[in-house]
Amino acid sequence: MRTLRQGAVAGFINNPINQIYMMYVGCKISAYCIPKRFIGSLLAQNITLAFMHFAVMAPFTITIFILLTSYLKEQSKQYALENWSLRFMLTYKLAACYWPFFNFVAYHFAPFHLRYLCFDIFSLVYAIGLSLINNRVMKQQL
Repeated sequence: MRTLRQGAVAGFINNPINQIYMMYVGCKISAYCIPKRFIGSLLAQNITLAFMHFAVMAPFTITIFILLTSYLKEQSKQYALENWSLRFMLTYKLAACYWPFFNFVAYHFAPFHLRYLCFDIFSLVYAIGLSLINNRVMKQQL
């Protein structure tokens, strides 16, 4: 049941938000944030896009994911906030090791029309990894 809740939050909330960011917000922000001298350099532009995507979206999507899974478990708001305070930094550190590299791979190597597919595959691998880590921690606590 937990996997179903997490999958629902990731599939119906986080992924559409990420895709809206990539289509509209990211393009508008990147036009203002990337220095003019980097416009000619595709590599520098994609590195900037990758780190900007992580910096803008990671805190937002991690918070939504943690709070909504707690809400779907029908837990109290106090418990959801405690759960967020315990898990946010660990999840953010793991995401910081994973997402900037894979964002760069998607922005630099994937054609625009396949970029969503790349992000969805990377998200699936990331979610499986987080689930494995969470299950190991839960087994150690028992």
